Amino acid sequence: MKLAVYAIAKNEAKHAARWYESVKDADEIVVLDTGSTDGTQKILSDLGVRVNNMAFDPFRFDTARNAALNQVSLDADYCMFIDLDETMEPGTITRIKQEIAKSIGMFDSFGMRLVFSFDEVNGKRIPNITYTRECIHTRQNFFWKFPVHEMLGHYNGEYKFKELALDVYHEPDPSKDRSSYLDLLLLAVAENPDDARQAQYLGREYMYRGDYLDAIMWLRKHIDMERHGPFRSESATYISRCYQAMDGSLEEAMDEAEAWMFRAIAEFGSAREPHCELAFMYFTCGEWESAIGVLRSALRITEPPTAMMIHEAKYYGAWPYHLLASCYHAIGNDVEARKNIQRAMHLSPVIDGALATDLAKILGLSHVSQSLPSSTAEKTQ
Repeated sequence: MKLAVYAIAKNEAKHAARWYESVKDADEIVVLDTGSTDGTQKILSDLGVRVNNMAFDPFRFDTARNAALNQVSLDADYCMFIDLDETMEPGTITRIKQEIAKSIGMFDSFGMRLVFSFDEVNGKRIPNITYTRECIHTRQNFFWKFPVHEMLGHYNGEYKFKELALDVYHEPDPSKDRSSYLDLLLLAVAENPDDARQAQYLGREYMYRGDYLDAIMWLRKHIDMERHGPFRSESATYISRCYQAMDGSLEEAMDEAEAWMFRAIAEFGSAREPHCELAFMYFTCGEWESAIGVLRSALRITEPPTAMMIHEAKYYGAWPYHLLASCYHAIGNDVEARKNIQRAMHLSPVIDGALATDLAKILGLSHVSQSLPSSTAEKTQ
């Protein structure tokens, strides 16, 4: 079984060697460079990667990825795309080939867990925010669609998919410009007005840019079109975040934010994610007892759902107990505060930072020099 890896690249010199180490066990490695000026092509060529060059004007990701796929040899059985700012643990390519070999001919494509955020503990990467991405497919019959946030399509329509229990780590260059995404997303919704996911991506992009009213408009359109409950829940959460960001500039913004978090839970209440988002909102507003009630509901969900959605691992570990302990401490219930901070301690892979501080504060072990992380700090001081 022949597995080919292919990618597109532009000015990825700082990532090229690291990327190659992740994919070097593939049977064929092809990169289509779209205009690098930092020596990316030479670094990859010197490592033995087959590099081709092609410029695109105007640039769109689906066109570039399809051109890269066309460079892969026709005798490849399966192809895997992995961007140059992504990495895998050593030996992952070998494990992919082994997993495919177990079900050869049974599935047309495979997915892996894309890790957007992770912590490093004792040299090991611990995934936090993840999403299953379809990234391996047969050489024939697949193509890329959408100008940005591109997805795989199949010429025959339906096909068989399987998720592999393997990870790809996204480690982007924060200095890279993503200003073209908005124009590409506007093009995507113009070309595909009935595609729910493109509406969500556009709404989320507006949210990232601080254009909250435009974000809300497109995210509401997404909810109206979307058939998949977890995705509707994500958009309702994004709308809530928009209203929270407008608190102080829009009357009753926090009431709207709360209502949309209730909607997020209603759309997909079998995940902890929307419950914990609502609990955190209550916490930042000093509504300790409301936060406690929502967190207790979240903890009735004992396992992450298997549904396709963005997963946040922290909500299934120490985080809910840590927040519970802080809420109980705020209302003077020291018994529950101590019980929950100890649960958080036992579930956390490392005791440091905010958890160590709050552990000391609640158990009375030492002087408190820190408060809770990020936006909760001011509310607890």
